[in-house]
Amino acid sequence: MIHFTIFLIFVCSILILTLDKIKINSRSAFTDQFMQLYFAIHTSQNLQGLSNFKFPPYKFYHELMEVILKWGKETGINLKPCLKEIKVSLNLDRKFEKRMAQFFNQGIFQIFSLFILSWGYYFLLVYQIQKSLEVLELVLIFLWQFSGFSLYLYLLTSYKNRFVRCFYPTLSKLYQFSSLYNGGVPLSNAISESKITQIDHETKIRLENLISEVRSKGVSIKSELTELIDETWYLLELRYEEFVQLMQVLKMVILLLFFVSTYFLLIYKMLTKNLMEF
Repeated sequence: MIHFTIFLIFVCSILILTLDKIKINSRSAFTDQFMQLYFAIHTSQNLQGLSNFKFPPYKFYHELMEVILKWGKETGINLKPCLKEIKVSLNLDRKFEKRMAQFFNQGIFQIFSLFILSWGYYFLLVYQIQKSLEVLELVLIFLWQFSGFSLYLYLLTSYKNRFVRCFYPTLSKLYQFSSLYNGGVPLSNAISESKITQIDHETKIRLENLISEVRSKGVSIKSELTELIDETWYLLELRYEEFVQLMQVLKMVILLLFFVSTYFLLIYKMLTKNLMEF
């Protein structure tokens, strides 16, 4: 039973690490293709070869590049400021995902370590004094601990979606609008293409005010758009910190409820058997 439990938790951990590796590979593949395009545009500004660039799926970035390249081929807009902005975004995304992966791996390692420790105490306190638990008790302990591990993984992914991923559609629309606007696409086309009016976020009001200024006064809002994107990243960082704080509390509850409790159960079973024999 102990070997089977370790095997299952180990398999789950490997699966999570594999998925994380796939995400890293996807980001690397996209970044490599992006940098090829970036250097090609900055050295020649040759738009004839844009059709040769195919970007692998990664978050919202591949859709963003499809929109930018489409307008680049159709209208010949200046892609340099667009690509420079996206390059900065990719660097921020890389740092953010690295922190997220470290937090995920740390939590899994802590739970797995406490699991090994609890079963180590079982062998130390029970088997060494020739006491043993019933098979049913071992099965219940296994199910209890594995359910705790599964619950932690579920909460980790669920709250990540709730706290973090809700910002990606907003960032996608902001980057699309900013790239097209900075590239010289007419305002009405940039709005319709990026679907910027569909943003469900507190930045929507500020963006609508900026668009009104362009239409009424004809002023440039390039710096304001950059500031708005920076603020969205800042809000994402704040939400990430809230996510980490919440998960730290939930992780502690899960560790105490599902893992530390089994250790005290083993001590209790050992003591009761000793007292009964005494």
